[in-house]
Amino acid sequence: MALFRRETEGLEVVQASFQGQTKKTWEDLFSGFDKLYAITYSSSVGFVMQVAGLFREVEIVFGYEKVLRDFESILAYQQAALEELKAYFGEKHQALLDRIDEGTLRLHLLRDRVSHKKVFLLESDDGRTRVIVGSANLSAAAFGGHQAETIVIFEDRDAFDYFMVDFNVLKKDCTDFVIRHAIVSADENEIGNIPILHHAGELKVPTVVVLRTDRVEERSESVILRTNALSKKYAEIAPQPDKKGKITLVPMKVREITKRFVNRTIRDDADTPEPLPELIVDLQAGQVTLRGKPLGLSFEADDVRRDLTELVAYMDGFQQFRGNVRGLVANYFAFANWFFASPFVSLFRDKAHEKNKSVYLYPAFAVLYGKSNAGKSDFIKTLMHMMFGFEKWLPAKDFTTGKGRGMQMELKQFPLVVDDITRDRFTRNAVELIKNDAFTARHHSVIVFSANKDLDALDSEITKRVVCFRFEAAIEKKRGVQSSNLVRAVRSTVGTSFYHAYLSRMMVRVGEMLDEMELDVDQPDLLRASSEVICGLFGDHLDEQPWWAKELSWGDYVDMGDEGVKAEILKLFQTNPDFFIVDTKRNDLRITIEKDVHKINSWKKKIPDHIINQSAGSTIVLFLDQAQEFFGIPFKKGGYFSKLLGK
Repeated sequence: MALFRRETEGLEVVQASFQGQTKKTWEDLFSGFDKLYAITYSSSVGFVMQVAGLFREVEIVFGYEKVLRDFESILAYQQAALEELKAYFGEKHQALLDRIDEGTLRLHLLRDRVSHKKVFLLESDDGRTRVIVGSANLSAAAFGGHQAETIVIFEDRDAFDYFMVDFNVLKKDCTDFVIRHAIVSADENEIGNIPILHHAGELKVPTVVVLRTDRVEERSESVILRTNALSKKYAEIAPQPDKKGKITLVPMKVREITKRFVNRTIRDDADTPEPLPELIVDLQAGQVTLRGKPLGLSFEADDVRRDLTELVAYMDGFQQFRGNVRGLVANYFAFANWFFASPFVSLFRDKAHEKNKSVYLYPAFAVLYGKSNAGKSDFIKTLMHMMFGFEKWLPAKDFTTGKGRGMQMELKQFPLVVDDITRDRFTRNAVELIKNDAFTARHHSVIVFSANKDLDALDSEITKRVVCFRFEAAIEKKRGVQSSNLVRAVRSTVGTSFYHAYLSRMMVRVGEMLDEMELDVDQPDLLRASSEVICGLFGDHLDEQPWWAKELSWGDYVDMGDEGVKAEILKLFQTNPDFFIVDTKRNDLRITIEKDVHKINSWKKKIPDHIINQSAGSTIVLFLDQAQEFFGIPFKKGGYFSKLLGK
């Protein structure tokens, strides 16, 4: 095995021999030592601090997996990293900031060398050492067994001393120390707090930065995307390197950079278009801010009643539609319940990552699909008016994987809506975002995709990570004008009082549920809590609660995700029962569609794995008992629907 680092004349290789393999938890790996020195380039800040609590002294170098080729990229990366740290420390972990002042927690940010290293050096006062190297970053996903990693440990002093030299060289020559004030005051417009400028300006330590031209593979993680966005902001004020690619920072140069930035900011303020609607839920302060201004969360009971009355009128308007109207209305309420709760989703996902829990209970994506005249776009816009007083969209043609992740970070907890996305663009750009379970940030947006029928029946790898809503009703064109008038009337009358009342109650519930997660009790159900709050508001402000306003659980949403394939197979069973063979002795339900292997392969992706026994060619075999529970009917010879219809 070879663990290497690059030098000017080749690779320095560490020789190691295989002595065995064992199973360990992350607590087993890190417990029993007094000091931790770490190099990691991708991490969950919450997990880092959880590990830090095991040690008396901790020193961490946060590397970066992308080459920082210019000065603006260095500023941008360090600023993005400070924002991540601030988001964590600013909630419930102020005590950890005291460790920075005490010197028992020391954090460093990379400035001029790409670092893919993941090295963890553990040392005890009695002389014992441990070196942990491999593919794992310092994150809950890596050390919690949620993703495949290679982890190698050395427990001899020679290995510790070798890697400690490497750690100290990287720290001394290529990083900047992070002070408490830089974290607490992290602001993209206060660049004097960025460690590289603070080091050279306030501390008056000349700093030489050597810019690199190497190429390296890039990945779309949160800090990288935020870095890309900020580097554009800082490009104009970055000093130019000399002929050798070096930039020397002294106090006068730092003052010049800061002055140029202030002047540029003043100039740009007059020309800048309306910023993205950043929404932040701050449970500790008990407030929600939109575009930097507190929402206030004040409301009058009469105004809440008006908003709920308008919502009921809107839902009543769906009676003009044709098709499965009752199912359409129930699905729209279920979506509204998730959408109203969406600003809290990132808080629960972040806490789940920190506590090594499943994030699937807190889906960050929604997909609305079905008939083109089902009213999906109008309904989403109306909900946004109820929540924020305005609507904000991203046209599907502008949506890419990178832009989607970047806007998730920039919008904070304001939902991102992508309207009328095609199957091709969804497959190329959305699937990668949805499947990245490792992504986490304290404040990030959810994403809503609306589409027509060509997105029908998503595979199970997608549906287990999103909330899906399928609409099988639509309005006739000649009735469309009347429906549009109702939509405009509701949108012009409805206010935000209902949502302010909802947020006021939910802030209390969410705080209690996150405290439960902190104590490692069962994972709370955000969607159930949201529906209970909504139903409570209906009960308090209207004489009669509509049938569709009901309590829902996360399990109800799981069932909705399977609706597409359920409807498809049940329709086939109704029209072509001969395609189905029931074998009660073998507990088999055999479905055969001659010359349609594509259909069978499609079902294999959409039907939950525990229901499928086997498949081959144009036949798929399901476990009969599981299939009957899943589809909700008893499959019998002769056809259930034939008997039901008296045939």
